[in-house]
Amino acid sequence: MLTKILSCGMSGAERAALDVAMERPLLKHGGYCQKGNIANDGAIDARYIAQRFSDIGLVELEETSYKSIVKRCLIDADGALILRSGKHTRQGRAALSASYDLTLEGRLRPVITADPWLVWHIHKVLNWIVDHRIRHLFITGPNASERTGIYEKSLSFISDVASQDFIRSHWNILNYKDKDL
Repeated sequence: MLTKILSCGMSGAERAALDVAMERPLLKHGGYCQKGNIANDGAIDARYIAQRFSDIGLVELEETSYKSIVKRCLIDADGALILRSGKHTRQGRAALSASYDLTLEGRLRPVITADPWLVWHIHKVLNWIVDHRIRHLFITGPNASERTGIYEKSLSFISDVASQDFIRSHWNILNYKDKDL
């Protein structure tokens, strides 16, 4: 069962991931951002930033390299979901590259790509989450400037994944309890 969604706070898919987590009381949100809380569309809104002594929100790093920030997110994650439509964007390429670096270091992180415009990819992602026992999920994808409508599509897609993951995990718990009766 998902317990935390991580991102780097860029506009589009990553911001949608944070918004989905913030809507759900049982999901934490986190990740890392560049010094000065800078994203591709300017300063990241304060509501996404971690408060002092909190394990929720984006943590500002001294790093300026997007790939280094992605790598930090992947270290904290159990796996990565790269949302895309067509060719990989800068974020997708950085996530794949950082994942490869971690693999070389002996810290393998499973990665899956999905197209938020394809509804059947929701079930593909859900099965992957279960198969790999993903609890902390790093999500990346196109910026809002790279793909029209990516924020809205990502928000809907990630929301459906989070809702169905919650229902599926609690359904299994209920069925398990019924078998013991």
